[in-house]
Amino acid sequence: MSVHLPAAALLPTEHFDAAAVRNPADPATLDPRLAGPDNLHPNPAGYRAMADAVDLTALHGCA
Repeated sequence: MSVHLPAAALLPTEHFDAAAVRNPADPATLDPRLAGPDNLHPNPAGYRAMADAVDLTALHGCA
């Protein structure tokens, strides 16, 4: 029997993505370099920053 968990359950914090794209001058907003046109969602560079923030070794053996 295999048990599948949501990826968020395997990560050290549910807010890893916000930390990766947070604006250092205003932590409640996205870094302008990583924000999409709506300023609510990341642009491609922001998604890459979120992906790079995940420690893949923490997921080893979870599949």
